[in-house]
Amino acid sequence: MKPGKQSISLVSVALCLLMTARCSQDTRFTSNVLKSDVFTQLSANSQYDFLWVLDNSNSMIPVRTQVVDNLNIFLQILNSRKAIDYRMAATTTDYISHAGALVSNTNGLRVVTSGSVDPIGDFASIVNNVQNTATSFWEQGLESAYKAVQNQGSLFMRTGVPLIVIFLTDEDDYSCQANCFGEEPETNPNDVVYPTSRYINFFKDGLAAGGTSVMMFPIVGDPETSSCTPYSYGLRYMEVQTALESGQSGSICPAEVMESYNNIARVIADLGVRFPLSNQASGSNIAVYVDNVEIPYSEDDGYVYEASTNSIVFTGNSIPQNGQTIEILYTEQTGA
Repeated sequence: MKPGKQSISLVSVALCLLMTARCSQDTRFTSNVLKSDVFTQLSANSQYDFLWVLDNSNSMIPVRTQVVDNLNIFLQILNSRKAIDYRMAATTTDYISHAGALVSNTNGLRVVTSGSVDPIGDFASIVNNVQNTATSFWEQGLESAYKAVQNQGSLFMRTGVPLIVIFLTDEDDYSCQANCFGEEPETNPNDVVYPTSRYINFFKDGLAAGGTSVMMFPIVGDPETSSCTPYSYGLRYMEVQTALESGQSGSICPAEVMESYNNIARVIADLGVRFPLSNQASGSNIAVYVDNVEIPYSEDDGYVYEASTNSIVFTGNSIPQNGQTIEILYTEQTGA
């Protein structure tokens, strides 16, 4: 975009909006201020690959049941903005017994796709086949995810498609480098855990070098937000997620776990579609441009203003493509 052209466009529209505001019968406009937000589209993807890392200990059976029972709601939210082309696979936090192997259903199915005849039933059959083992007490979710991607990524990951890694566990990560035996890791004086840098380097830099971006969503015990006291807080998972600067953590506690679960779908659905405004908009006198082309207000193919989130949401075929510039002009509501 040439600087001169952008300036002319913004000034012209600004003058039009100001004139409209001046003539309006709504006196609130006397306290409104014209604002401009500019974005670059970075997330026009409609394809995502999911790796679910499930704690297979008995204490997590209720949560795994909730995952299955509410999968239809999760997928409804996921597809609420645009149709998502997804692949889903699962492994467990039990690295000693499973070493990051993908969980299969009783018929050997390990990967579910959005094009499956019954994706909800297929994924439910995989989750329902997660088995408790004698070594499930030693949760090593980060290492399990690492090895699942490293050794079996070709089964569920597509080149250039963002990877979504979801952890569901009521204990911290104890990914073990040495002396992985004896008493439980919380009180084991001899075990040596891998540093979190191993997983930060792999998921943030290693996969990015091959064109794969990663979003991480640990649903764990969070000392800041959890309403219950889990077996241990998921501090290592949260540390890796924070370092990745994508995704977010959620609480595993019964009162919050479903909101945490559904929020994953909500965050992904909003990517590249919903653009929060930097100031509270008045709700009128909004103009939206993509690469200097004005986008119409339309619930079917254009944009809408979502008051509940103070955001512009693109609809239909008007979702900007990667690299395009989005300009939003609006009046800020500064008083009644």
